[in-house]
Amino acid sequence: MLVYENFLPESYIADLSSAVIAPDFGWHYNKYTVSDSHVSSYKKNVDIRESILYTHGIFMNGIINSDYYPLFHPIKYFIEDRFGGKYEFQRIKMNMLPPNYNYKGKHNTPHSDCFFDDDTSKTKTVLVYLNDSDGDTYFFDQYSFANVVEPNLTIHKSVTPKRNCAVMFESNRLHASSPPSSSVRFTLNIVLKDIA
Repeated sequence: MLVYENFLPESYIADLSSAVIAPDFGWHYNKYTVSDSHVSSYKKNVDIRESILYTHGIFMNGIINSDYYPLFHPIKYFIEDRFGGKYEFQRIKMNMLPPNYNYKGKHNTPHSDCFFDDDTSKTKTVLVYLNDSDGDTYFFDQYSFANVVEPNLTIHKSVTPKRNCAVMFESNRLHASSPPSSSVRFTLNIVLKDIA
């Protein structure tokens, strides 16, 4: 797992931040941060409290899903420059987690982002935080493919969202967001295939 602060030029992170709060950006409501069936698989884990999530799909499996794609596409070059490698997009989406004051100390359902390709060794996820927030991202020691449930989870590391900070990790590493208690949490979620 790699963490890179001051990931994007200030003018670019400001443009992205302005775009996601524009009236025409088009957020979509999700009852949970993962699928209903996946939530029920982790029902007995006391550290998990699912929350709602708003998403905006930008790119998925070769299909552009948003008029905002041209604004987000250049981030690929910053990823290649900052982290090294050559990549193609598998998915680009924005996540918005609203504050939830009752969930302090809990996290959402763990999941992996490995559902695009059988070769998980070549799939990476990059999270870019667009604002400061107290809704940490938890990264677990366990790995999974296609969100197979791992009953005994241990936290490897947590990252507190900081504006313009990026985290790259293997897409099959289990991870979970947590609802902020003080302000909305905006995260750009990018899944990439290493083509080098």
